[in-house]
Amino acid sequence: MKNKLFFLIILFSVSMFSQDYKVLPLNSTLLNKRVNINKYDKDYKKYLKTAYYAEKRLPENFVKDGTVDYTKNIQDAINENEIVVLPNFPVLVNIKGLKLKDNSVLLFQAKSKIIIEPNNLTNYEILNLNGVKNVKVYFPNIMGDKYKHLASTGEWGFGISIRGAKDVLIIEPKVYETWGDGIYIGKLGNECSERINVVNALINDVRRNGISITCGTDINILSPVLSNTNGNNPKSGLDIEPNTNDDIIENINIVNPVTFNNEWSGILVVLQGLEGDINKKVNINIENHTDIKSKNAFSLQGLVQNKHKNFILEGNIRINQTSYLKSKNEFYFYTSNLSGLRMESSNKTISDKIDSYKKNIKK
Repeated sequence: MKNKLFFLIILFSVSMFSQDYKVLPLNSTLLNKRVNINKYDKDYKKYLKTAYYAEKRLPENFVKDGTVDYTKNIQDAINENEIVVLPNFPVLVNIKGLKLKDNSVLLFQAKSKIIIEPNNLTNYEILNLNGVKNVKVYFPNIMGDKYKHLASTGEWGFGISIRGAKDVLIIEPKVYETWGDGIYIGKLGNECSERINVVNALINDVRRNGISITCGTDINILSPVLSNTNGNNPKSGLDIEPNTNDDIIENINIVNPVTFNNEWSGILVVLQGLEGDINKKVNINIENHTDIKSKNAFSLQGLVQNKHKNFILEGNIRINQTSYLKSKNEFYFYTSNLSGLRMESSNKTISDKIDSYKKNIKK
């Protein structure tokens, strides 16, 4: 009964906040903590010299306003070439999206953009990197159908899907208004993603999460701006949330993240899904997190242990150097069990709540 009451209170508080929620314009100062990309710029220019220009595959009299579906033309260019440059104008893609292949490079130009056609699907993947190895994507610009979607169900329309992939580099992705997550990093079959690097992401006004990490090892998210996430739970800028006992959350590094005006939380960590027959260990590092105006700057849920009372969770979550400005709450801690998990934080609100939790456990 207590658990039911607790979740009713949470649902009530979320619904009350939703009524007052408004998307806010982005300020250029949010981008001040970006990684210097001179090195990546040089690599981009090097790849341009030998790249295949996908515009060559378009039919005669092609349009440049993103209203005609050129999915097959662009996909053929990707299938037949290792390094591909997208047209320097918006391109409409259908529900199949674009699928990348192993050992490939995809280059967006200054005016390149992929736009998903409005659809009624519960899930889609505009740029599909599932199962790939050794792939680089430079400056992707992706537009979802959040405000044009033809149904009200589902939450898995992803801008960039990275499931079961290895050795992926994405430089300065911009993802807007997807039906689900801006970027999803997780598992494909039994394979978790490994060695994924996302640099200078800007993800705005997506419906579920800016970035979700559900299964991965050596995941580095560097200087993202995750803003205005709203519409469907969890409604958070970045969500680290394994789904099953088989998932892995190891060496996850979130460095210089800026989260702005997210409906629920700037950064959310939910570890309940790991519970099961096999004890687990996690390692999450969050450095220099700035949150502005999200309902909760940082939120954490540990274990519920309704079915797996002997399950042990070990590892570390480190949160160093935070700056929380006009966040309604600096730290929201769902009543839950942290088991053997160690929490370290330079933020006094976070450390005090965790210390209080530990003292209550010992009583």
